[in-house]
Amino acid sequence: MRQLNQTQMGNKSTFFFAFVFIFFFVTPSTSPGLTLKPALNWGFCAPQISPENRGVDVSKQTALLGGLLFELPLFPFVNLDSGALLHPYGQSLKDTSTQVTSETKWKQLLIPVGLRLRLIPFFNLGLGGYYGVATSSQADQSVSVPGLATATSEVALASEQKSDYGLYSSVSVEFSIFPSAAIFVDGRYLLGLKNQSASEGSSLKFNHFQFLSGLSVEW
Repeated sequence: MRQLNQTQMGNKSTFFFAFVFIFFFVTPSTSPGLTLKPALNWGFCAPQISPENRGVDVSKQTALLGGLLFELPLFPFVNLDSGALLHPYGQSLKDTSTQVTSETKWKQLLIPVGLRLRLIPFFNLGLGGYYGVATSSQADQSVSVPGLATATSEVALASEQKSDYGLYSSVSVEFSIFPSAAIFVDGRYLLGLKNQSASEGSSLKFNHFQFLSGLSVEW
């Protein structure tokens, strides 16, 4: 009997510590009010060019930027998900025969608007659309020729490349550090729908990955 009681006490202790961990280190599934989420954005931009240019390698662009997201409760377990994030845009084209590389880079401010589903306390999903606007009318361009110095300059953005829109999906986890604050990590995939090519008969769209990390604070 004493051994049985000790076993029961051990099980109770295990459940107690599990409850304490969930209570203190997992955020609630719904927010009582506005939630602000300043974040770092490790963004990847993947150009999708059609028709494909044979003999030309197309490379992704990446940069560490930031922004501010927010959530507002709409329904039980469902929040409005929005904000603004700086994100890298551009393309790097390398001619495989001459080895000449031309790289063009700029930034856009992306504004996501969607819904965030919070059925599980520390895990949530987001889905919606986004609109982007270029932060400048100029883009940074560099041309690298083997054996010569790299030439850099600023070029005017084509009107087609000054804005963007598309759809996004999000998977996020959160862990509380205080009753009204949590650390979050958010992975997002963005599907660009706007043709940003200035050439007739061709298509240039951008798909994106965002890896966000920051602080979630309830007000």
